[in-house]
Amino acid sequence: MAKEMPSSNMFQDVSREIWRKIIKGLEKLIKFYEIGNLIISFGYTWVLRRISRRFLKGKRILEIGPGPGNFIKLIYNPLKYDITALEPSQSLAYYVKGKYPNVDVLLGVAEKLPFNKNSFDCILCIFSFRDFFNKKSFLVQAYEILKPTGLLIIADTNNAHTLITRILIGYIRALGRILSKVMLLRENPYEYLAKSIEIMPSIENIIRLLKKIGFNTIRISFFASKNAFILVAIK
Repeated sequence: MAKEMPSSNMFQDVSREIWRKIIKGLEKLIKFYEIGNLIISFGYTWVLRRISRRFLKGKRILEIGPGPGNFIKLIYNPLKYDITALEPSQSLAYYVKGKYPNVDVLLGVAEKLPFNKNSFDCILCIFSFRDFFNKKSFLVQAYEILKPTGLLIIADTNNAHTLITRILIGYIRALGRILSKVMLLRENPYEYLAKSIEIMPSIENIIRLLKKIGFNTIRISFFASKNAFILVAIK
């Protein structure tokens, strides 16, 4: 049973307005998402996805916020995995379903998980956790719907509050403006990526919250001078 949720001052989440703009931005980037991410991240998103899949266990897999399905592409094997995807964007949900017909794609948000308790062996947040507008609510619900000894895997960017982080965020904004012009977009969707990184909760607060919720073991690996991480929490 999940423990009492800690006080709200531990986390600063993205606002609903920024969240909506992030979703709209992702919809515009469907065709360019992977190449844009590779350029913006110097390739670390490609690397972290492939490292994250090594932690998978069991058959029932839930990915929250799959976007255009770049991680699903790596693990799509109907004989090995029973994959469910929860996606807040209707156009992205249809896109993923069209590419991966054996994936059960549902329209919904991380803050309201429409699943029964003890349903999944693994829950994945692959570069989506930073965009949630109520991370505490998601983590409490994730604990409930994981099977005993199930895994929560979060791979994401991290605000390490260093000079390198500030340079990285400035680089994302500047390069995003260039890419937006190349892709003939009226607005720079990468601006909201930069904002979501700026207000990302500290890793210490995330781990503290996971322990209070009830997760037994938490493992964290850092990459890119601590500006990216993979976290694995065991129920």
